[in-house]
Amino acid sequence: MKMTNHIRIIILFLFSFSLFSCLNTTDKMLLVDTNDLSKTKLTGVKVEILHDGQYKSVQEIRIENKQDYILEAEKSTYYNVYFKPKENLSKESHYNQVFLNKGEKIRIVTNEQTCKIEATASGINKYMLKWSNQYNEMLKVAYNKFANFDKKEAAILKYSKEAKSLLLDSKLDRAFVDLQSKAIDVSKHNAVLNICFSSRSNEDVNKDFKEETKAFIEKQVIDDSKVLNIPNGLEAFNSNFKYEIVKCYVKGETPDVNAMRLTHFTNSEVNSFFLFKYLMQTKRKGEYESRIISQLENKLNPRHKNELAKYVERYSTPIYDFEFETINGEKKKISDLKGKTVYIDFWATWCMPCKQEVPYLEVVEKALHGKKIVFLSISVDDSKEKWRKFAKKNKMHGMVAWIPGGFSSNKLASKYKIHSIPRFMIVDKDGHLIDADAIRPSDPNLRSVLMEII
Repeated sequence: MKMTNHIRIIILFLFSFSLFSCLNTTDKMLLVDTNDLSKTKLTGVKVEILHDGQYKSVQEIRIENKQDYILEAEKSTYYNVYFKPKENLSKESHYNQVFLNKGEKIRIVTNEQTCKIEATASGINKYMLKWSNQYNEMLKVAYNKFANFDKKEAAILKYSKEAKSLLLDSKLDRAFVDLQSKAIDVSKHNAVLNICFSSRSNEDVNKDFKEETKAFIEKQVIDDSKVLNIPNGLEAFNSNFKYEIVKCYVKGETPDVNAMRLTHFTNSEVNSFFLFKYLMQTKRKGEYESRIISQLENKLNPRHKNELAKYVERYSTPIYDFEFETINGEKKKISDLKGKTVYIDFWATWCMPCKQEVPYLEVVEKALHGKKIVFLSISVDDSKEKWRKFAKKNKMHGMVAWIPGGFSSNKLASKYKIHSIPRFMIVDKDGHLIDADAIRPSDPNLRSVLMEII
């Protein structure tokens, strides 16, 4: 396990009396208790932090033993906590969004097949608990493929009205109220456009909406730098741009997509971020014209230009051609896998967080079966025999391998600064290392990330 820049993770066992001083009975609140959930079997809990308009995983907690986790925020922002049901490891459920100021905490208590989640009982989090319930109720209808158009729109409008009313009645800090008001607008925006894209084909994308819904979509509520600091902001930027393109086709026009992309957002911060995310994806695929790319790059602010340059440098670098031994005793090199995308998992038999990722990895592997991708699990155990015995006993999937030198002394770990595991990498079909610290299998976004690269 490794410590992130934003979260200090303290893992304590229930047997330690000191953990109770972290959140005493007067400053904690219960977010959710699995005993309330119709006897659903759970496999884990995931905690995410908001970064650049999207949630990123900071901790995956396996519900196996009696353990107690305290996560202290080192940054004031939104956090998302949700359960993963045992029946379907690729599906998330029971979202609970909180807003932690620096120094506030989330506590997660696991007890075999049950779990309790608590957070610092601030006025904001008391509000967030109520708002999360409103948000989840809206999602059940608005994103239900079996619900009809009118019911979806009614659920979204009801949610927006009630969520804004709850926020105004909360009498919280003005800065948070302004930020959360924008978050409500963004969640409404994304839900409305989801209806457009799922319910419409060659007809007018919004012709059946009520006038207030049409007016809301056209207001461009997301062309605001606040959206970079709220949940699902990146989704909002992408769906809004897609909506404008679809409108052109509905009118019988052929849009100049690249010209539209340059000027779609007027806020300079938003525009730079939107173009930066697009350029990362485009350069990774290699599908671009240098003239167009130069135009887009000129719109980036200095921070995004610098980050893009680093990304391109990493993308264009062939991976170190290391050798490994498969479970069948074959000696191979990473270059032998050229022609296919390779998702590499560095793990060890003694690493509990590594083993917790295995079921999720198998789900992703099964979902992408038949695609041009290799799932390469490389053990950094000192003992080859211990690795071989564990791999065979647990019938590990994919290409199972071992690399000499153990965790601390092999050249690969040294070259890519692998100081902690689990660690994941992605190598493209041409042998370029495109992500030296890729997202984990337990992250629900992994499948879509890999599909973009394959």
